[in-house]
Amino acid sequence: IIICDLYSASVGIVVDSVNSVLTLKTSDISPRPEIQYHEGSDYITGVAKKGKSLIVLLDIVKVLNFEDRIIIEKNQPNKKTG
Repeated sequence: IIICDLYSASVGIVVDSVNSVLTLKTSDISPRPEIQYHEGSDYITGVAKKGKSLIVLLDIVKVLNFEDRIIIEKNQPNKKTG
């Protein structure tokens, strides 16, 4: 399970596996490559190289479908204004 902070809430996302956890420098990250448009490919925010590995960076909010976003927003704690 990967814990992400989304919409002021912590959300656990179940994944098949995690190979490693990396810290990347901004200089290691390249912009999203110009690829032939594919519906939903806008969730790729950039790429990085670490050794011989190519790492694809994702915008987790864009990976979630609309129904997932609604559920997360509905389950946020109520914000009280002062």
